[in-house]
Amino acid sequence: MHERVGLTAGSIWHYLTENGEISVAKLVDSLPEEEEIIQRSIGWLAQEDKITLSMVDKIETIALKGYFYDGETVNGVGTKNRTSTLKSDRNVNQAS
Repeated sequence: MHERVGLTAGSIWHYLTENGEISVAKLVDSLPEEEEIIQRSIGWLAQEDKITLSMVDKIETIALKGYFYDGETVNGVGTKNRTSTLKSDRNVNQAS
């Protein structure tokens, strides 16, 4: 089971890289793994300080820590009409 949790944590990380912030419920629906494994994987990522969990209008959301998703393209990086890049990169680009 430990291996499944680790692999699912990687799947979650890649999913969030591609899609940005999403409700935990939608994430569970989007991945092929069992909800129990997904929840454990979310815990793993939270323990490793890789994600943020927030409440938005009473809906729990998950996002990668240190990434922003606002539809801009920075340094040509963007996925599915969303951009994911480190905040520090964004600050450098805004200073230019």
